[in-house]
Amino acid sequence: TPQQLRPHGVEVTADGKHRSVLELFAKGHIQEPLARALCPDWQEALPADLSYLKTDVLYGHYQQRWAADYAMLAKNRDLLMSPDVNYLEMSGLSAEERQKLHQVRPQTLAGAAAIQGITPASLVLLLRHTRRKETGRSRVLDSAACLDASASIPFTPPFNGDVVSTQQPSALNR
Repeated sequence: TPQQLRPHGVEVTADGKHRSVLELFAKGHIQEPLARALCPDWQEALPADLSYLKTDVLYGHYQQRWAADYAMLAKNRDLLMSPDVNYLEMSGLSAEERQKLHQVRPQTLAGAAAIQGITPASLVLLLRHTRRKETGRSRVLDSAACLDASASIPFTPPFNGDVVSTQQPSALNR
């Protein structure tokens, strides 16, 4: 807590939240010597090990988000895409992605995933766009709802990796 850290010269927000030594170290609130003093198990740790732990804490929430997004994509892989989507006007996609989607006109999210150059982030954007249009609401589908389901899904793309040429849109009709 902030009260426990104050004697060590560490000032953090007095919100009553308990913070781990690792979290304080990773976010730069405390330096390595104090972290080692507060956590006896770290006395023998190599600097590279502490650096790894720091990175893991700083980027761990991104891994959770990616896992949730992949779970959401896997759950919705057969979602039908609207045939009247204007990909050329869709924001958030690269010019190359907009062009390829416009040319291929995938029928499902899995079909969009099969197009070479379409990123996982773009698939999430397409899914949210389709859901918004489908429900008529402006509320964005939250991938956190799929987070529990992601525990059983390996951290790999949910699709089989088939690549569809932008020259052969009929290949999507498998």
